[in-house]
Amino acid sequence: MLWLKFFSSSPVILRPVATSYSSSSSAASAPDHPHSLPAAAFAQPLPGEIILTGFADPALPPAQDLTLLHRCLDTFLLAAKGMKEAPLSANGEIAAALRGEARVKTVFLPRSHPIFHADGQLADRWGTPFFFHAGRGGVPGIRSAGPDKILWTADDLHREPNGSFLRGPDLNPPSLFPER
Repeated sequence: MLWLKFFSSSPVILRPVATSYSSSSSAASAPDHPHSLPAAAFAQPLPGEIILTGFADPALPPAQDLTLLHRCLDTFLLAAKGMKEAPLSANGEIAAALRGEARVKTVFLPRSHPIFHADGQLADRWGTPFFFHAGRGGVPGIRSAGPDKILWTADDLHREPNGSFLRGPDLNPPSLFPER
């Protein structure tokens, strides 16, 4: 499979495309120009849709959602040249970038994908927007509010940029400032 960029006057859309045509294809179905593509190429899902397959699947653990989202962001940063120079960390910025609405116009996920909350932010399986914090290499740490839908509680899920998860007392370390 080959990833091609389809250029238009606005966003760049990444689509997977088969690299060969069936030998049973007639000459009429083969491209008549080297840069032409069969109509079926446009029916393929976007890369982010493929990477996020299984997101919010009740048969999979919730931590898997954060791993899938991390892979999606990491792959997006590789595909969208120029994004590593301007790292993203706010949910709205990241969501807009994945939809091709940022400085780099690479469409990686459609607006209709279930990961998007009604307000356009990236949301967990319980419908709460993710919290992102800056990480090395441009891929942020990801925190889900968990089933109680409240950030900074014991049921939160937190994936560090290096792939490790924080749990229990490590989720919310004590403050460096004394309580008054």
